[in-house]
Amino acid sequence: MILCIKNKHGLLQIEESLIMIEFLDLKSINDSFEPELSRSIKRVLDSGKYILGHEVSAFEEKYAAFIGTKHCIGVANGWMH
Repeated sequence: MILCIKNKHGLLQIEESLIMIEFLDLKSINDSFEPELSRSIKRVLDSGKYILGHEVSAFEEKYAAFIGTKHCIGVANGWMH
């Protein structure tokens, strides 16, 4: 963010400033799922199958049942825009 202000001599002074706006405290959210979150991540990493592995298939089946549909296809990274 760039701030334009007049100094004591009436001259325009430009200052650059960073303002942090807290949006989402992912650390607190993730901590609430420990230690299962770390175990799940380790299980995926240990399998070496990051795409189309057992974990994705299991998620698709469970999520399809949860939302009451026959099929579900996991795509992207989970962030909704």
